[in-house]
Amino acid sequence: MSRSPAEENGWSLGEQNPESLDEPHNAHHEIIIAQDSDRIIKVREYDRSHGSDSEEKDLQMIGTASMHVSSKALEHIDYFKSMLRGSWRESSQEIILEDDKITAVEVWMRLFHSTLDKLDMDSISIEDVWYLIITGDKYGLNFRKLSSWFAKWYGHQDSTKTQNFERKMLYPCYVFNYARGFLAVSKHLVYNVAGHISEVNPTEITQLHIAPRVLQQLNAARGRLRNLINRYLNEKVKCIVGSSSCECKENTVFYYYRELRRIQIWPLEEITAKTSVDRLLTRLKDFDEQLMLRNMSKAKGPEKLCSECTHNWKRDVQEAIKKVSTYFDGLCLDCMVKIKDEIKIIRHSSDDEYYVFTHNRYDEGCRVDHGEPTQYFSVNGRRDKRGLIAD
Repeated sequence: MSRSPAEENGWSLGEQNPESLDEPHNAHHEIIIAQDSDRIIKVREYDRSHGSDSEEKDLQMIGTASMHVSSKALEHIDYFKSMLRGSWRESSQEIILEDDKITAVEVWMRLFHSTLDKLDMDSISIEDVWYLIITGDKYGLNFRKLSSWFAKWYGHQDSTKTQNFERKMLYPCYVFNYARGFLAVSKHLVYNVAGHISEVNPTEITQLHIAPRVLQQLNAARGRLRNLINRYLNEKVKCIVGSSSCECKENTVFYYYRELRRIQIWPLEEITAKTSVDRLLTRLKDFDEQLMLRNMSKAKGPEKLCSECTHNWKRDVQEAIKKVSTYFDGLCLDCMVKIKDEIKIIRHSSDDEYYVFTHNRYDEGCRVDHGEPTQYFSVNGRRDKRGLIAD
């Protein structure tokens, strides 16, 4: 006798041996999903805090829930549709779901019963959202159908109250195709993370993670910002060292770097390895040109500094702050799925591709506004054709 999709996924229908349904003492919830319910979905949640590969015999049940649902609504879900056909339909009113998160199942059930508005947004944690993903993937559900709800839920979150908020939200924004949230979160990571950018998975399910090339592009964007800071801060120095013939040029370069060192910017390569771009830009605001010039004058003596060395250094620093702070808008989900007809690919080598879009605007057809750098890094981080859950 063939097994149904329900049985293969840890679900069961029909009358069970009473002993097999004995449960340890744990919290039980009665959840009304539909007022006209004719079925009950019973969810059994287990503690997997020791990892997703924990032995089944070692798992402790930590909660159960009886969700009162409508068979008519369940028929819109392929797995349930198979369960509710023929002899299965009359076998039992109760459906058993083993080893799922109660909150995650409730959100999906409310989606298909059009009762999501009955759910308190503040009761759903970031961890719950990650379990929404694994539940949706487990049962072949369409993540796009939850996109609008996810956008509203995201708007209820206070990033200042959650540690590693952006690291935890990168993947959910990606999965639920929330372009505005993904742009904001990815930009925050590039500007505010010190060192290598990575994500944080708040669950024990290690298969859940963003595509590696997305993180590669975030780190590449951060590296680009570091290079820009270096370029803008050293343009005038390069000019003085390369062509100036004045006698004060050595003191000028020395005291310029000394001022950058005072505000903890120089040596840049060493500092940027452990400092975020945002912190670097904040430090640059403390650049004191007058202090630098006074020190230069003392070293020079009674002779006046030349016009080249009394250059407006403060303006250069302010320009660096402005250009770097507005350079990168974040990653764009729409640019990450541009079709081939929209892109011209110029190959310089097997490891190097440069993308030139045929559109006039860098964000044409996108749900978010952005410039060329965002387009470039987004296309290079384009989505893989594989599923959302890693093998």
